[in-house]
Amino acid sequence: MWIQNRFPVVAASLLLAMSLAACSAQPDEIITVSDMEETAVHSADWTTESHSNEVEPNYDVAFPDDRVNQLTIAPED
Repeated sequence: MWIQNRFPVVAASLLLAMSLAACSAQPDEIITVSDMEETAVHSADWTTESHSNEVEPNYDVAFPDDRVNQLTIAPED
């Protein structure tokens, strides 16, 4: 009977311990934003308006009122 009473406490303790252990791991190499920008490969159709933090977001394009945008992801052959 005591096992049934203690199960939620034990389960929560194990979950907390696993979460803390997962968050405490240190990466072997720290990658900075400047490192990523140097090695980033950009598509030819990327523009400052479409892929930049330097402009205000255009919500009318991203979320039009007259239709639902669709994104189809298909594996390449």
